[in-house]
Order: sequence, then C-alpha cells, then structure tokens
Amino acid sequence: HSSVKKLWNAFRIELAYRSNQPDVSKLSPYFVCLDVATTCNLNCPLCQTGQNLNLKRESKMDLAHYQQSIEPLQEYLFSVNLYNWSEPFLNRQVYDIIQYNTDHNIASIISSNLSLKVDAERIVQSGLQHLIISADGIEQEVYEQYRVNGKLEKVIDNVKAIVAAKKKFNSSTPTLEWQCLVNKHNEHSLKETKKFAINLGVNEVRFANLNFYSSQDQDRWLPTNPNY
Repeated sequence: HSSVKKLWNAFRIELAYRSNQPDVSKLSPYFVCLDVATTCNLNCPLCQTGQNLNLKRESKMDLAHYQQSIEPLQEYLFSVNLYNWSEPFLNRQVYDIIQYNTDHNIASIISSNLSLKVDAERIVQSGLQHLIISADGIEQEVYEQYRVNGKLEKVIDNVKAIVAAKKKFNSSTPTLEWQCLVNKHNEHSLKETKKFAINLGVNEVRFANLNFYSSQDQDRWLPTNPNY
C-alpha cells in the first residue's frame, strides 16, 4: 500500500521523532485509528464500552462522513484501523468503507468479536487486509466468562465462512488473527486453543495481556502465569 509520496511523508515523520524534533504539523499521518461504530453487542467486564462507561452514542459513521474524514489524508495513508472501543460490524456500511479504502490503496484492519451476523463474502471481496478475531476460549463455558453474551458457535461458523470465501475467491486476504486474552479461566488451555484456531484456518494466534483500568476484579481475572 505504499507510494513515493507515502514513503517520503512517513520517513520525514519518523526522522522528526528520532531527532527529538516532533513538529509534524506540516505532515500527514500515515496511519489512522477511527471507530466506525460506537456500541458493542457484548458486555465484556473489563471493557469501557461493554460496561457502558463510555459516552452514550447510538450513531454510526456512514460512508459520506468517512470519506470526508479520510479524503484529505488518503494520499499519505498506509492503513486505517476501523475499530477501537466498538464492534465494527454493527455498522452495516463498514463493507463500503473497507471498499473505499481498497479503491484508494489503503489497508483496512478490523478487530471483531465475530459473535454476530456478518457477510463473509463481502468481507473478502471488499479487500479487508487483516481481521483480528477476539475469542478467549474454545469451550462456551470458558469463552463466555469474558465475552459475556457472546456465542462461540457463531464465532466458529463465521471463521469457517470467511475461510471458505477466501478459497472461493482465491484471496490471500484478510489475514486472520485469533486473539486470546489470557486470564485465569483460559490459561490452562492455551496450547489447545492455538491448535483449534489453526485447524479452523486462521493464519496466526496471538495471546495477549488483559488491560485493567482499575484494581477492581484483578484477582478474578489475572492468570497465574507471570508471562501474562
């Protein structure tokens, strides 16, 4: 997703920071994180959105407003994260937004719980570059400890459908990353989780740390393994 203009802009930004002169006011970002939705279908206990701690907003970004935001930057962008504190696939225009990025040589990256209805073929055909699948267990009773109201069966079905769509359209994208937040309830089955996810057809498995915004409930969630 590079071009001479993108590379030169990114080089100047990195040079400024490494020279301890971080005045990049006349340059453009080469990466953007932009939430295209404001809500989530799950109630994860350590998530600001899942616990309704964020500002209540029901709006979702439509394609026109996305274009308005990105158009001044698109000549310089390598990629856009279309997520942060929400579930991107709750926004039904997300496929059009991904397609817009693809048409302008910008990579789209999404992190999703995939425990909802998605269009697997549109995900592939839109040109989504990378899809992070947030799932923290391979048994419902373990998975739902953190992914409250999530359905593991739905996640698995969606992964299978996306893998099938990639084969149908002979596409190498999106690369699929199964992300597991390691906690006290799933740390005993990390090897099994990796094997299971790889067998589904994902490209990689990542075991990640939990994020705490207070000391509340740390004893409930922190794993015994000091690496996590």
